[in-house]
Amino acid sequence: MMRRHAMAIVEYSTAWAFRWWRNAFFCSYCDDKFVDTTPLRHHVFNNHLDQKPTKRIFAKVTENNMLKIDVTDLRCKLCGQEVDGIDHLKQHIISEHNKPFNNEYSDGVLPFKLDDAKGFACQKCFVEFANFSKLNEHMNSHYQNYVCEACGKAFVSKSRFRTHVQSHEIGSFPCGECEEILNTRAARMCHKFRVHRKGMRYTCPRCPQIFTTYYARAKHLVGGHAQQKRVYACDGCERVFETSCKRAAHARSHRPVVSHECPHCQWKSGSKAQMTKHLMTHGGSKEDIGQV
Repeated sequence: MMRRHAMAIVEYSTAWAFRWWRNAFFCSYCDDKFVDTTPLRHHVFNNHLDQKPTKRIFAKVTENNMLKIDVTDLRCKLCGQEVDGIDHLKQHIISEHNKPFNNEYSDGVLPFKLDDAKGFACQKCFVEFANFSKLNEHMNSHYQNYVCEACGKAFVSKSRFRTHVQSHEIGSFPCGECEEILNTRAARMCHKFRVHRKGMRYTCPRCPQIFTTYYARAKHLVGGHAQQKRVYACDGCERVFETSCKRAAHARSHRPVVSHECPHCQWKSGSKAQMTKHLMTHGGSKEDIGQV
């Protein structure tokens, strides 16, 4: 029933389906791959928007995962009426066109607006995010279909939920590529990426080249594929930075300086970690260290 609802929403409106996997966007109609949302939107508008959707759009939507759709400039295809969101669309389709929806079941869709000019904002609470990856993760807070009994964290899909549950499993997990044995599945996965797959994590989505760092791939995309260079603006001043890490490091300069004073001498430090290390030179007690 969820998939019937999702199919109806895509069929009766200008909403269209896409996939997100390994930091790239995929057209759900033909599987073409895109790094940015603008060429993806142009591709769908020019090739698929007027096509009647088929079950192909669910081909790689595994288990009970919900269909990702773009709802930018959402309109009813049956009459051209502009609508404000999926709920308004459903009400319009039911009342004006007599199309059935079973309200006992989910819509089966995750609505997004893939508009580079306006950034990425949640269509449920309108909180804005710097990138699609963060927004996609945020959707877990609105669609709590699976809840972890160990920690209470909720997830949109079974695949996300299963990956999270594995992080709680404790045991002996052999690497398989070396003699290292890790105590969790998550630790083993991190070990494999860190030790055995260096240089394989950052493949160019537009050509076969492979890079050892994220920043090397980003530079390649700008220079080799004319992708627009992204900058990160500081919220506290007018400076801009090439990476979010550099911006985060700079942002600390806008925060008030917290000074930690040694109770045994006149030594001071702005770092709690450095103060803790210094206290050890005095044979600092747990009480001293805990009060830093």
